[in-house]
Amino acid sequence: MARREAVPDPSDEEIKEILDDPNVPESTKRQIAAAWAYDFATGSVDESGEPVHNKHAVPDEVMAYVDKYGARDDFDNMFQYGNDRSKASLGFYNPMPVDLRELCDSAKKESEANAEHGEDTEQLSALNERLRSTGTTGEATSAAIFDGGDSGLEFFEIFTPYYNDWTGSSLSIEEFVKKYDEQREVSFAALYADRARFVEGAGRLQQNLEALRNAVRSLLGSWDGDAADSASELFDTVVVAGGETAVERLALAGDALDVVVPRIEELCCVKAQAVLDLYAVEIGGLDGELVGIVIRCARREASTDDHARIASAFGIDYESGACYTTGNEVEERLAQEATNWLNANLVPMYDSHKQAFDGVCQQTHEGFEQAWQGLRAALAGQEGAVDALQSGAGGTGGQGGAGGTDD
Repeated sequence: MARREAVPDPSDEEIKEILDDPNVPESTKRQIAAAWAYDFATGSVDESGEPVHNKHAVPDEVMAYVDKYGARDDFDNMFQYGNDRSKASLGFYNPMPVDLRELCDSAKKESEANAEHGEDTEQLSALNERLRSTGTTGEATSAAIFDGGDSGLEFFEIFTPYYNDWTGSSLSIEEFVKKYDEQREVSFAALYADRARFVEGAGRLQQNLEALRNAVRSLLGSWDGDAADSASELFDTVVVAGGETAVERLALAGDALDVVVPRIEELCCVKAQAVLDLYAVEIGGLDGELVGIVIRCARREASTDDHARIASAFGIDYESGACYTTGNEVEERLAQEATNWLNANLVPMYDSHKQAFDGVCQQTHEGFEQAWQGLRAALAGQEGAVDALQSGAGGTGGQGGAGGTDD
């Protein structure tokens, strides 16, 4: 027995490759396995070229996948629904329309997203390990860190439209991206360059100050009297003291950056990891498309095709003819089960994800503000500024920018 199309699309080999792909979610594999079996049961021809309408005619290899992914109830419901469509069509077989091509294309997108998430996990793990072992990620900017966590936004990209639809909210994925990217353009390289410049500047200024002090003392050594004493005192109180203050401030700025840069690298890593951990392409075993069907069922806006696709997810056996009468038992039960599922799964999971996202974004924003304030305090020569930075208390002063220090 073969599928009816001379060159079926997708091919059996492509379907098997998808069903064997570890990056495709189990719920998607269940849908594809059921649809694949259904396609053989209703979209095949026998040895004589006659159309097949027999659920028991599905090849053993296909049924093995159906059983592997727990898709037998889905397949049974789809086949029963096809029978009822046939009855509604005055006896002519009218199978349920199933787009295997669309299901497989959707599965490939999910596989790519999961593969990207795996790559992001490895990338961010390596950056975190480097930060722990060396005190720096070694990256010139924060972009690589946030690239490593941005697949966590996939959850909001998939489910925000459905959450808005069910709850009446008006959230947008752009809001999440903007908050996530708030610290994306921080230049660690510029800050480390500033640190080196401050340390080098302090050293050079100290050398020049010593040379100037020796030269002036040599000159003043040939003077006598009150004028010499006044000149020496003026040099010590104005030039030497001012120069030493400048040396101290430059050194203090370098010390502050020694604390600030690893601190903000860590803040970026913590934020990226927290968002990456929010990654999900399913809620309660249902992907975005199925969540949309659940919403339609809850509102009694679902088609009979929708009923057949989602019934098994709620443990409801499709009964012959049940979905052709408005207000029937299956529709009513599906509406109640769908409402309960949405309120017990979609809403709390989305709310908890959003709360976690908002929390880490706010924590990172405040951590950056504290770091910039502490750095400003150190540049202003505030006493104890570096100690405050080391303790995490920050300092006083204005908020800096997301890059190198001001010249």
